[in-house]
Amino acid sequence: MPDKGECEAEPVSKLLHYDCAEGEFLIHLIDSIETKNTDLSEAAPLLHTTDGLVLVIDCVEGMSTFTDMLLHRVTCDQIQTVLMLNKVDRMLLELQLSPEEIYQSLFRTVSVVSSIDSDTTWNPANNEVCFGSALHSWAFTLGQFAERYSSKFGIDTTRMTRKLWGDNFFSPTTRKWYRVKCAPPPDGSERAFCMFIMQPLQAMFEAVMNRNTEMLEKMLKAVNITLTPDEMKQQRVPLLKCVMGRFFPVSDTVLHMVVTKLPSPKESQAHRARRLYTGSDDKYCDMLRTCDPEAPLLMYITCTRSYVRGSRAVFGRVFSGKLSTGSAVRVMGDREVFTAEVSEVFLMSGSRCEAIEEVPCGNVLCLKFKGNESKFARATVTDATITDCQPLRGTRHCVLPVVYVTVEPFHQTDLGKLLEGLKHLAHSYPLAQCSQSETGTHVIAAGDERHLTICVAKKLKDASGVLFRTSDPMVSLRETISRNSRVRTVNGHNSVGCSTEQLGEDLCRHIEENKMHAGMDTSSRARVYADRFDWDVPDTKRVWCFGPDLHGPNVLVDMTRGVHNMHELRDSFTSAWSWVTSQGQLCEEPLRGVQMDITDIATHADAPEGSKQMYLTAKKSFFECCRASQPRLMEPVFLSHIRAAGQIDDILHVLQEKRCTILGSESGPQVFDVRAYLPVAESFRIVSSLRCNLRSYSVQVDNVFDHWQHVNGDPLVSGGHAFRLVNEVRLAKGMAPLDVG
Repeated sequence: MPDKGECEAEPVSKLLHYDCAEGEFLIHLIDSIETKNTDLSEAAPLLHTTDGLVLVIDCVEGMSTFTDMLLHRVTCDQIQTVLMLNKVDRMLLELQLSPEEIYQSLFRTVSVVSSIDSDTTWNPANNEVCFGSALHSWAFTLGQFAERYSSKFGIDTTRMTRKLWGDNFFSPTTRKWYRVKCAPPPDGSERAFCMFIMQPLQAMFEAVMNRNTEMLEKMLKAVNITLTPDEMKQQRVPLLKCVMGRFFPVSDTVLHMVVTKLPSPKESQAHRARRLYTGSDDKYCDMLRTCDPEAPLLMYITCTRSYVRGSRAVFGRVFSGKLSTGSAVRVMGDREVFTAEVSEVFLMSGSRCEAIEEVPCGNVLCLKFKGNESKFARATVTDATITDCQPLRGTRHCVLPVVYVTVEPFHQTDLGKLLEGLKHLAHSYPLAQCSQSETGTHVIAAGDERHLTICVAKKLKDASGVLFRTSDPMVSLRETISRNSRVRTVNGHNSVGCSTEQLGEDLCRHIEENKMHAGMDTSSRARVYADRFDWDVPDTKRVWCFGPDLHGPNVLVDMTRGVHNMHELRDSFTSAWSWVTSQGQLCEEPLRGVQMDITDIATHADAPEGSKQMYLTAKKSFFECCRASQPRLMEPVFLSHIRAAGQIDDILHVLQEKRCTILGSESGPQVFDVRAYLPVAESFRIVSSLRCNLRSYSVQVDNVFDHWQHVNGDPLVSGGHAFRLVNEVRLAKGMAPLDVG
């Protein structure tokens, strides 16, 4: 999956021939989940439709933060994976490493990947790892070399493959094998990987790059490769690409790993069925497990795409039964259940499509419905006659939209087209959140500045087809409290007493990761509170709701005693809590980490407008209690992985100016790897700053949201950083400056 710039993941369906009893395989490739182009949240819906993954890792620069998170997700979702260690050509041509240095670098990369999860390891001796160059279109497994050497040594291919990896040494003098772990190998012996793989490759590279035609022809004859006179006249790199592509074509190597090491749809669904299905182990789960084409239809739609002749269609996978053109289906979306009719079905090959009448289970496809395709994204599809099937488990998006811009059309007459584009963007691109503020401004939020650029510059422009202007990127903040407080508020005939406490970071993360939510039954939620967070068991059953929107990291608890009509007032209090937590008093940013306890309520029998009056009283009481708790700001922080060529002191100087917390650094071949906590507000144009300071374009920065941290200073004291930050946000929202007088 080589670098292609900023591109979407495109499905490609190909009927490929493989030399085995089955003869040919229909392979659906989704290219490409890549660090520079996507994020884990964009990869997640694609993983939902796959049976296996070919993960390409840069063996020179090592694993990125994205790859680390992707492997955790793949392991969690039980998706089988094979590896390709890419850019081996750079080790030979650019870095000019010795065979032993190349082996040690490859061994470290495989070890690091295998250490991600103790239950999953990758062993090149099992032919589940290949080595090569995607740019030059060649790759090999140890088994391919073992086939060439097994007859020479008189041992079977499997044993020869195992000898080509690890601490296996061969002595040309004695013609004996040695396995050495701790002691040095016998004199004259060399590591088998170096002697039988890297040294021949190194000799081939030298013959091509030095234009040693006589040596090259001799080597090509030894491996049964014939080049035409025109091919032999090519310059060094094109000739090297041609020779290595004939020697070990990357397509054949990857196809061999996919066919022999990755599961078929039936095998994959057999062990993933319970994870994919949200219902019990019923007949529909059995349909999913058996991947039966004769069973009723069960399909999952991941997203919308602009594929089919410039129009929009939806992309998904059939897990059970068959999907036919013109069939009536039942769609279970995020918010509604409805019936629809399939108008067209396609198999995709990049930007080209092939219309077909019917697609059986185990295949991915693109299809069009009669109606608005955008509302079909992230939905489960069954036969129209089925009403008791539960939906398939949706994909979890792992990126918090912490950077946002406002958009408006250049010409107000284009507002309708812009709104349609925003609507399509929200459904087709899982990294984006599109909303409208109270002032009527349209807002696009994403995971970082790069994803925001993709949303605005490319996807929204393509979806809307109009010109628009955007604001400078802004960072989403959170408001919290710094101490506990207790207040009592009187509003007409009603009075409410409440107190605040700070929620622990572990509990906040538990709620944000949806491990604790409003849909849990009271007893299950109480056990989590009591066992993990040391709450008193009676108090755990008094939790009313979270906020904002009933799922945020703030908790409302009923701690009253002897109030008999609390159940009648619950809706008023939960509505007030949702409003207060959605927009704090500093700059109308959401609250985080606040526990509000309702301690006392006094109502008058003749109080007018019942629930409305109590709603206003509760809202005023919550607001005053948060104000008395010394409100503070919180800012988002990235876990940043920086790779740069230059002096480490120059790199650290830039990161310290950006308020980074350095976690560690390592030196690699010509580059330094630095891991640090980077405030999101300081991440804008950090690549430009590094390039300018280092005077080098060899800079790569991978950012993943990690946590929230308190902004230093009191936002209610003028002149400080927190005070300036609050007023910047208020100004962007059209609010008056904060008055601290």
